[in-house]
Amino acid sequence: MTFDIVIKGGRVVDGSGIPWFKANIGINDGKITAVSRRKIDDVEKIIKANGLVVAPGFINPHGHFGREIHEENVVLQSLMQGVTLETTGTCGYAVHTMSKNSILSESYDWKTLQEWREKLEALGIGLNLAPFIGLGTIRTSVMGIEGEGGERYRPTSDEMKEMEDIVREGMEDGAFGFTVGLNYEVQKNASTNEIVSLTKIVSEYGGVFMAHGRGKEWIQEFIEICESTPIPGSWSHTALAQIRKNMAYFYDARDRGVEVFFDCYPWMHGSGKSLGYWFLGHQFGKIKTPMMKRFKRIKDLDDPIFKEMAKRLEDEAEWAKIKAECIERIRILEEENEERRNVLEASGSNLVVAPLHDVKNLVGIVYSPSHPEFEGDDINMPADLEDVKNALGSEDFWEAARELFIADKGKTLVVNAHGKLATARGKVGKRERHVIASYQLPEAMVCSDASHYITHPRGWGTWPKILQRYVRELNVLKLEQAVKKMTSLPAQFIGITDRGLIRQGNWADIVLFDPKNIMNKASYKSPREYPEGIPYVLVNGEVVVEEGSYTGALPGKVLRKHAF
Repeated sequence: MTFDIVIKGGRVVDGSGIPWFKANIGINDGKITAVSRRKIDDVEKIIKANGLVVAPGFINPHGHFGREIHEENVVLQSLMQGVTLETTGTCGYAVHTMSKNSILSESYDWKTLQEWREKLEALGIGLNLAPFIGLGTIRTSVMGIEGEGGERYRPTSDEMKEMEDIVREGMEDGAFGFTVGLNYEVQKNASTNEIVSLTKIVSEYGGVFMAHGRGKEWIQEFIEICESTPIPGSWSHTALAQIRKNMAYFYDARDRGVEVFFDCYPWMHGSGKSLGYWFLGHQFGKIKTPMMKRFKRIKDLDDPIFKEMAKRLEDEAEWAKIKAECIERIRILEEENEERRNVLEASGSNLVVAPLHDVKNLVGIVYSPSHPEFEGDDINMPADLEDVKNALGSEDFWEAARELFIADKGKTLVVNAHGKLATARGKVGKRERHVIASYQLPEAMVCSDASHYITHPRGWGTWPKILQRYVRELNVLKLEQAVKKMTSLPAQFIGITDRGLIRQGNWADIVLFDPKNIMNKASYKSPREYPEGIPYVLVNGEVVVEEGSYTGALPGKVLRKHAF
């Protein structure tokens, strides 16, 4: 037999969790056709893998690339990490499968999943996609945005029927399951019963459920949905081991036969952006404008908009207006939260109101040219705005934020900081111990929770960081264990049977990496950095990364869930 490609001499970590073994991998027509210790010479292209690990391409069970992938179709930030498959439509937001008369459909020249699939595959994509349908998209398209119907807790019988029909259409089109983001507008108003009604249809097609919940007590509702449907479920982007009570609920459910999993990213802080974002009316996502996107989706800190914003804050009259607006927005949000709480209590609904985070403690500094002493990362806790206020002797935290932003000429970068998590400089902090303990659980999958435009290192270095820090440096995960969490475990959960393992007959989604030198280069202050030590990536048998560089190939597919 003549092979298209042979990968020779590598250590195969096949994704199953078994110890590595040496083998040559033969590839024909996009698939693995040989896994053999025998010498293979009859081949068109040889990839020498001496000293490298040969593993299945990494599978991301929770990313956010579906929204803009028709504009940036390569998804190079994932490919360079060894990711060959991304899920889309997570947290309840898909760009397809919606009411035909929806205002959402005005943004696209497709409506159904099949139309989206055809559009993308005609365009060409760099990796594979496993599409999901989303509650937010469906509920908004049928009931309207909040203030125009989407705020209602109970859809009419006709609306419920239409949502059920749309879910069925999406599953017929080959979706892998259904997702929710229950902290977000429109979705937060959906009852448990409403979600179960929709997941029951998904379950008929063998689909799965992925959920961004509504607060710390969410796990009980998550398990109730999975158990009463029944449907396999994954709790999205959570460090399960952080709260013992949640672990107890989780494992009690598994003992009863409820098929639940979770995914987690290896970063201690969330949502990166410019400090200027908080001056523009963000306040927990209530206001969205094109300008605000530039403060969140930062490709270049030399964008003149940041310096312009700093100049704007120097004007005392302008600052007085901006500060008053910031304070008033928070007051309104608190008032709305309390009003919603009262309405929900009176309605007898089991819906909850998530508490608002205190801005002065939520916003942590990760890049400040003028005050590097405020900068933090996963080891050294970022200074929050309360810390900045105390250090600068400012009147309040808003004045401190203004002073810092002006001093930095608008280049201050911040994250949503998760409390006082570090125990000592240079050592593993409390939050990281929770993340490590979570990854050591057998049901844990590796995810990024990243999109094209995220200003956060999780979009550029998640999988390399796992292999560098947790496998090589800290030795808290074995190599085979870590690779399983990145490959066969998410494939098994999602319902993909021909990827995620180095097996004869499977599609040749393969990554080669140097276990001694793989290195994450992305950081909070410089998130858009490609990793080192991943010389080759193959998607559907085509080489997309060769000697560390993108080849220009676009062999990806929008996958379809098999009927059985």
